[in-house]
Amino acid sequence: FKMTDENGSSKFHHSIKVPRLYKITSKLFEKLDETKYKNFTSSALGAKHPNKKAIIALLNSACSHRSEIDHLFVQSGLEAAATKANPYLIKILMVELLYGKKRLVSTSTPVRTVLQFENKLNQLLSQIQPSGEESLEVFAPKYVRVNTLHSDLQHVVEKLRKQDWKIVNYDKNSCTWNGFLSLVHNLSQDEFLHDYHVDNLLVFHPTTEWHYHKLQLDGTLIVQNKSSCLVSKALNPEPKSVIIDACAAPGMKTSHLASMLKLDCVIHAFDKDKDRCKTLEEMVRKFGVDSCITVTNQDFTLVPHDRYSDVEYILLDPSCSGSGIVKRDTNTDQSRLLRLQTMQKALLRHALGFPSVRKVVYSTCSLTVEENEEVVEEVYKEVKNLFKFEAVLKNEWETRGDERYPHSYKFLRTDPNAHFCNGFFIASFVRRKIPTNES
Repeated sequence: FKMTDENGSSKFHHSIKVPRLYKITSKLFEKLDETKYKNFTSSALGAKHPNKKAIIALLNSACSHRSEIDHLFVQSGLEAAATKANPYLIKILMVELLYGKKRLVSTSTPVRTVLQFENKLNQLLSQIQPSGEESLEVFAPKYVRVNTLHSDLQHVVEKLRKQDWKIVNYDKNSCTWNGFLSLVHNLSQDEFLHDYHVDNLLVFHPTTEWHYHKLQLDGTLIVQNKSSCLVSKALNPEPKSVIIDACAAPGMKTSHLASMLKLDCVIHAFDKDKDRCKTLEEMVRKFGVDSCITVTNQDFTLVPHDRYSDVEYILLDPSCSGSGIVKRDTNTDQSRLLRLQTMQKALLRHALGFPSVRKVVYSTCSLTVEENEEVVEEVYKEVKNLFKFEAVLKNEWETRGDERYPHSYKFLRTDPNAHFCNGFFIASFVRRKIPTNES
């Protein structure tokens, strides 16, 4: 094997085997073409290697950063230096060094070749990806919620450790929110940590693949973004409560509520879409919460108030533009926003009309004021004699609503750039103990 360093000098080295993880991953990467490279999970699961999780993570990064890796491979001089090496192997080693563990441990010639170009690679990478201008994908960690009806946090963490995951511990009493975000940003592909705000929520590197993991398939772990979990946390119903999830499919928030209350509740879950309702029913069974949840395929605005006169809590997460979802292309025109707004206001008015409802939490995965502040502020004017705004997670979350609106300090917003989770808006209406005479 002939190796040439960046200064042009050549040396020959005895062959030392490259770690099998990289060889197997590079062979899979070589087989992927432009039409198939995003569907690599099944191929990785069939690989003859015990650490399939690491293979999936490496392939995910390699596919996500394919154009950058190709550019760096040529411009750094690596292509010319390793003419007899498999270029796909070199590229996988580059992925590990630049986007994965950010280190390579081996004395094999391909590894030593890549390491000789480490400074050049990082220099070029900084030029094509300036600080502060990375894509949102880099800052979108994967969140999984432990289904405490199937297992408990301690046992799940122990199982993950046996699968070669490493937990990053921190003391919440001394670790600031910004300090936590720094820990999240610096996670390696084999590391995870407990979330700062949501109980039983674990945070993993952005490239982590969960869809075929045994703990996800059996319902022990639930893939659910942190922002979505904050909605159930904001509703915070009491045990034995009667609850409505008004637009419930696919059922993540519904199951979270049931899990929080250890099934000691009654939840009526509605969704007007027939296919989404089937998914909701499947999820409810999979997560083991079907004993306390009734699923109904119905438009929530047509649900009679008198039939559910005992309902105390309502979670309303209506259809929206989805502009807060990381990796989603959402160019919503103003006319569609106004149509969504009309529908959202109708749903919120209906939710606030249930005779015994004590609390209604309204949320969207949208960043627009048209679907958020404008909706809740307008409806509030109609019900302010009966309801008031409650500050959402007042002592736990700093970012509030748009300051152009009078009750912005009561609302909660999550920001994909600042908080490393999907962009959500949450507002909470609580019934006044004594109605006012305000017009």
